[in-house]
Amino acid sequence: MKITNDHKTINNHYPDSKKEFSKIVNELYKNKQKMIILGGATKTQYENPYSSVHNVFTSQLNKVIDYNPADLTVTVESGIKVESLMNLLSENNQYLGYILPNKKLSSIGGSTAYGYSGNYRFNDIHIRDSIIGIEAMNYNGDFMKSGGQVVKNVSGYDLHKLYIGTQGAFGPIYSISFKVYPKPNYQTQVIVGFDNYEDVLNITKKYLPLNWNIPRLAIYSSNKHKTKLYELFCNISGTKNVVDYIKKSITQDVKLNNGNFEEINNNSDISVNLDDFGYNLKDEQLSIRILSSKNSDFQHIINYFKNCKLNFQFLVTPSIGSISILIENNDNILSYIDEIAEISQLNNYRIIIDRVNLSLQNKIRNKFKNNDNQPIKNLTTLLKKNYDPQNLFSSGKFI
Repeated sequence: MKITNDHKTINNHYPDSKKEFSKIVNELYKNKQKMIILGGATKTQYENPYSSVHNVFTSQLNKVIDYNPADLTVTVESGIKVESLMNLLSENNQYLGYILPNKKLSSIGGSTAYGYSGNYRFNDIHIRDSIIGIEAMNYNGDFMKSGGQVVKNVSGYDLHKLYIGTQGAFGPIYSISFKVYPKPNYQTQVIVGFDNYEDVLNITKKYLPLNWNIPRLAIYSSNKHKTKLYELFCNISGTKNVVDYIKKSITQDVKLNNGNFEEINNNSDISVNLDDFGYNLKDEQLSIRILSSKNSDFQHIINYFKNCKLNFQFLVTPSIGSISILIENNDNILSYIDEIAEISQLNNYRIIIDRVNLSLQNKIRNKFKNNDNQPIKNLTTLLKKNYDPQNLFSSGKFI
């Protein structure tokens, strides 16, 4: 199948077997053709700088290779949809240990290649910690295995970690083996709404050191909806007695801190899905993350957004000092970015560009060049030359 993009021909390939996958990649590489490996194509907003590329889709590589619930491991082809894998595990009361974004459309291989673990990745298990083995392909179309399909000590280097979060720069992934986890006995989600940021912080600071079984604790805000500006989301899990005890305590605390309390269970009508926050980016939005080296309340950033004329949404995870921000683009966006950068510099925050449309990409990236970790980039470039000597795998997307 051929389509036209900017008057240049792009070839789409849909291998439906391991053998065909190898043949396609081998032929493209021998002919020095740039290629991108795509699963659900949910990361196309990252845009490759080259318009003439070959898209190799893994959507038909969607089989379960091995699954033994008693061993708490599963091995699947990389093109399987995240939701399909979640549903399979759920039949045996198991799950991946984290909730991935865009689960209906995203493939497990694409989520692995981009290192996605959802917005609570530091509260839950990170995807890199649950992967026990990968079968990937080199530039000759030969398959390489790292790790295995069972949870045990394996000698040698964890080479499969190279493929997690590097956007396909070292070659396509064919299959992935995961550790899986039993689902909690009982769980619920509580939303507490506040008008003032100080009130929500008082509650948050109380819960953080308690070591309660609240695996997810995040503050969400938007200037475009609802009666309360700030919402504290608490995902509570454990035995029913433990969950009921924590809910009762939260209810009492809310009454003392001017908030309102709402419990939701599988309610699709809630105003925001935090698992997808920042991953369903619209063309007119840009997404940035601000990190602190210590637990931070980001008061200076919050105050700035309260008083500026931007349309915004943000998600604060106080336990790790992280705030993810979605901002709608406008004519003055660069001046706003300059002010946010200045506030961050004064408070020793680090800014990371998560996603931005092509028209702003280079302008904004140039503002944050000092955030690059040059030694890591140098090492990655060296590895790239060995795994992809002609720079044909995901050219320009990572390095």
